[in-house]
Amino acid sequence: MIQIDGPFEPAYDYLIEPVRSGSDRLRCDDTIASDVPVYEWDYRLRVVELQDITLNGLLQPDDISAWVAAPEDTTLDGVTDTADLVDVTGAVAESGDW
Repeated sequence: MIQIDGPFEPAYDYLIEPVRSGSDRLRCDDTIASDVPVYEWDYRLRVVELQDITLNGLLQPDDISAWVAAPEDTTLDGVTDTADLVDVTGAVAESGDW
């Protein structure tokens, strides 16, 4: 198995072009047939902050509004609650992007 590690910085897109031949080629994992080759696509990753609810690459007051409309677990504690709202609000306040 080949693991792709960062550091991946938020607010950037990354393109991963997998090896398409040989023993190091990209394959599915944790599937019924774990040896299924996957080499038809390139993979683009967009890295954002967990608190960037609008996914625009910035932490802005719109993220707070978006969280209120559709709450998300930004603290990754398995619960969506006011601690997540505090997390989003704090990240927006600290960002200075607005």
